[in-house]
Amino acid sequence: MSSYDFWANHSFLDSSQVSEKAAVDYLLKGSRNPYPQDVPDISARIALSALSLLGDKEYARTGTRREAGGLSHLYKQQSFQDYLHERFIRYHDLLEASPDLSNLPAGSFTLSFTFTLDKPYISKDDTALHLLDNPVKKDWVFKLPYVASTQWKGALRATMVRQLVDWWQSLEQAQQSQRTQQKQFVIWRVQLTRLFGTETENLQYYLERCGGEKLGQWYKRYVRRFLSQSSFLAGRLYFYPSFFHRLSLEVINPHDRETGAGSLPIYFESVPIGATAPFTLLYTPLDRVGRDGAETRRQVTADLQLIAGGLQAMLTVYGFGAKTSSGFGVADDAIEAGVLVVKLPDVTFPQIEGPPIQKPDDEYLKYLDETGQIKSGFEGNGEGGLMSNREYKDGGEQLGGGSLSEFKAFRKWYDEHGKEWQESFKTGTSAAIHPTLSFERLGQLSEILHQMGDGA
Repeated sequence: MSSYDFWANHSFLDSSQVSEKAAVDYLLKGSRNPYPQDVPDISARIALSALSLLGDKEYARTGTRREAGGLSHLYKQQSFQDYLHERFIRYHDLLEASPDLSNLPAGSFTLSFTFTLDKPYISKDDTALHLLDNPVKKDWVFKLPYVASTQWKGALRATMVRQLVDWWQSLEQAQQSQRTQQKQFVIWRVQLTRLFGTETENLQYYLERCGGEKLGQWYKRYVRRFLSQSSFLAGRLYFYPSFFHRLSLEVINPHDRETGAGSLPIYFESVPIGATAPFTLLYTPLDRVGRDGAETRRQVTADLQLIAGGLQAMLTVYGFGAKTSSGFGVADDAIEAGVLVVKLPDVTFPQIEGPPIQKPDDEYLKYLDETGQIKSGFEGNGEGGLMSNREYKDGGEQLGGGSLSEFKAFRKWYDEHGKEWQESFKTGTSAAIHPTLSFERLGQLSEILHQMGDGA
């Protein structure tokens, strides 16, 4: 069944038995169901509300002045945010799979962390119909707002190209004429191609206008000689999608220039300030297999430094997603669970001093699985999603648990240290056998890598 068949089969617009208002109230407010069958999934209800584009779309978006309703009412409900979070938790293992470096060439590395939005994130969905003019991009399977891997690649490449151009334009004309500076421009440009792959025609035209035809010829000769005789190559960077589990509504109300009065407000979805999402990238120098190890090490070190600076600038300065020029899509420099794992021998990272992870006592292990998550039988309606005292009395010991006092102590430990204990499992086997750097800020990562220089 196509998406259009879905809307046609559930249409309330041409029904003599179901009024549009009653249908919208059911879909978005949870009122009495006027449909012959139930529509239990909230994402499906939101999708069906798009039929109001042919009816009273303003009621479906915001309700009335006297009575809140519509999509804006739904997004403010804790039950809706809980629905998104529940889906995120349900598919957690699929959404946050960590790359394994075991079968990848020397020089490969993974970089992962969880970032927090400082400004709302907006993007453009590719759904056929939506009640709002600007819905956030959502995954087709999980129905969660996300940043696609291709979006990350485009945003980071644009940021790092901008860094190159800003540096070049900051030089005086006499400096741009110096061979040392010209060589640095070409090396930087080659490095970006090494990371992201062949330049598009528009990007090539832009950089040749910036650096000039002479430097453009240098660049092309270097690429054909050292990277690819055909000038076509894949980059070394691979990105993973980042999933959020919160949604909100933003409003823009354009004002008439003459009267100063607001016209028709424009509603669009956003991921709100404070939302978190995991970020993961994989770097693998497949083009260096079987080649000089010292040169591979030098390139990996240089690429690491450039990527760290680019990531910090993209997330904390330039932003990602739509309307970045208006300040959207910016994240905090402070991150959680920042881990860099590099498959290079004899690399020593200075570890950042921080509080040690508080491991669970041996008697607490019976309540946890091998990844530090709560075993399903001990989940409940108490603090932290664990069994309450009453629930534990009714069946906790039958599930293999200890005394109630022990479970209370475990629940206290889990509330204080459970999250960091779970984070310690996320890097998988790679972190256990390869050099690993933990960091708490993006700027911290960049500083450490630049201080290490060629010793990394």
